[in-house]
Amino acid sequence: MKMLKRTFLVGVIGLIGLSACQNEDELAPQTTSELGLGTPISIEGNYASVEAQTKVLNSADKNAQNQNTPTYAKLRKRILELTNAHRRKQGLPILKVHNVLNEESRLHSDNMANGTVPFGHDGFNERGSRIFAQLGGRGIAENVALGYRNAKSVMDGWLSSSGHRRNIEGDYTHIGIGVSNGNGSLYYTQIFLNSPNLK
Repeated sequence: MKMLKRTFLVGVIGLIGLSACQNEDELAPQTTSELGLGTPISIEGNYASVEAQTKVLNSADKNAQNQNTPTYAKLRKRILELTNAHRRKQGLPILKVHNVLNEESRLHSDNMANGTVPFGHDGFNERGSRIFAQLGGRGIAENVALGYRNAKSVMDGWLSSSGHRRNIEGDYTHIGIGVSNGNGSLYYTQIFLNSPNLK
């Protein structure tokens, strides 16, 4: 019997393997199609180098290693590079990595991978509340995906969906990225935050 490998595609906005959630100003879960985005803000200033952002990604990996959780530093770094390359092509400022967002993203990916929560956005309100309490901000969004084998394929999937693309191109300043393995399938989470005063 021939075995088929496939990428799962079911989610909040009706796509299999992809799910997008966004929120601005309040923390009620909504699909991206229910919210209008303003014009992306132009942020001037000195952005951290790729090397500096990699240090932030690696510090989240050290936290994961302390909990015996597999890490995917190169995969997460590549997702960051592809996300920011896409934003640059759109004339948007790049997103800065933040440890709190990385940790929340990793925990959500871990929880989906180990079955604590189903694939999707369960707990988004709680994640958003914790993030706002620690970092402030005025907008937050989340993309998740399941089953993609590499950074390019997951980014292609997100960018082919209008809701996910809207989050990637949204009025955000910071990002966190989490990847976890559950029974051979990779679970991805991106969390976006608009917090212009955050370093």
